[in-house]
Amino acid sequence: MESWWNTRNTWMTRAILDLAARGGCAYSNDVSTVEEIEAAIPRLKREEIEALRAWIDDFLEDQLELTDEVKARLDESRREIAAGDYSTRQP
Repeated sequence: MESWWNTRNTWMTRAILDLAARGGCAYSNDVSTVEEIEAAIPRLKREEIEALRAWIDDFLEDQLELTDEVKARLDESRREIAAGDYSTRQP
C-alpha cells in the first residue's frame, strides 16, 4: 500500500507536469527556478494552490530540527503523562 506522503508527492508531480502542459511549456522533470514556479502558480486552480500550500507547509515542517531544550521538555511531558501527573481543561 502506498503511503500518504508518496501518494501526495505523486499527485504533486502530476499536477506540476499537467500545469506545464497547460501553460504550453516543454516537458520537464523538474521546475528549475523560483521564477518558473511563481509564473506557474497563477495558472493553478484554487484547490491545487491550497494543496501546494499544504505540501509546502508539510515539507518545511519535516525540515525542522528540534533543539535539545525542546526535546528535553517533550521527554519531561511524556514522563509526566506516563505517571498520570497531568490535568485537562474543558473549553
